[in-house]
Amino acid sequence: MKTFTIWCSPHENGFTSIESADFFRLNLASEPDTDTDTDTQTDTDIDLEFIVMSDEELERPYRVIIHNDNVTTFEFVIHILVTVFGVTFIRATRIAYEAHSAGNSYVCTLPLDEAKSKVFKAQYAARQEGFPLTFTIEPE
Repeated sequence: MKTFTIWCSPHENGFTSIESADFFRLNLASEPDTDTDTDTQTDTDIDLEFIVMSDEELERPYRVIIHNDNVTTFEFVIHILVTVFGVTFIRATRIAYEAHSAGNSYVCTLPLDEAKSKVFKAQYAARQEGFPLTFTIEPE
């Protein structure tokens, strides 16, 4: 028998399934494959288990942290912080200086999907310009 656990969220029109790998767990409880197995019948017994999570649980806050490197320019870091993360120019300058001085700096707190999206955009833009700018995401 195969057991699938699907994390979902209550939605006004029923339930919506969560596609993110962080909220999706797949359990296969089946017999191990062996080279000597000649059984050609397919196991069609499937047990579905739906776990409902609140929107608060799904949108748990995550901290975005920027890391210092010796290659990325201050101007580029400030540009990314302003355009991708939407911080003010003055705050972006402070974040860049703190990352340079301390090795890393807090940028903002976002839901996981939004944090992943913004970090991807920022790091992609940095790679396009040849900079090794790095961000990490950690639970708050």
